[in-house]
Amino acid sequence: MLKHYSVNFGHSRFCAIPEESDEYRVTRGGAFRVLRSRNRNESWQALTEALPQTNAYENVLRAAMATDTLEPAGVYVGTAGGRLLASRDEGDHWEVLFAHLPPIYSVKVAVVER
Repeated sequence: MLKHYSVNFGHSRFCAIPEESDEYRVTRGGAFRVLRSRNRNESWQALTEALPQTNAYENVLRAAMATDTLEPAGVYVGTAGGRLLASRDEGDHWEVLFAHLPPIYSVKVAVVER
């Protein structure tokens, strides 16, 4: 069974971390994955650039993923292990904004004009 939590942005949909099963909620093979669909869920692309791909047994809770309204879209993911990750290019590249926070249960994003 493959489950995910997802957010929509325009014609793209993003989801984080497939689960092994309802009982075993960790990343498949220890690879942290964010997935993107640009064709209404017909196919999904794994976005892994700069995301840990070994021993990354992180959990992302239901409300811990968000996108902004910029073009290209920013995607933000918080983990139960206290990492906040961000992509400023719709998931093509990722960076860790914070690595040692308490568990992140939800992420909200706002665009502030300067």
